[in-house]
Amino acid sequence: MAIGIALMFGLLLPENFRRPYLAVDLRDFWRRWHISLSAFIRDYLYIPLGGSRHGTARYVVATLASMGI
Repeated sequence: MAIGIALMFGLLLPENFRRPYLAVDLRDFWRRWHISLSAFIRDYLYIPLGGSRHGTARYVVATLASMGI
């Protein structure tokens, strides 16, 4: 309903889940269930904190911070 109402007002909502119960493991389930949440955390928290490109210490801090959310 939300997607249809948003389209009536000319808005395009991002896809939020993609058949999560057909996932083969926990990682796949998380990716299918929380598509928009995972993208937000990755784009606005993990990457600005350094991601995996600035050494092991920054990688650990970025991973713990984004998973702590």
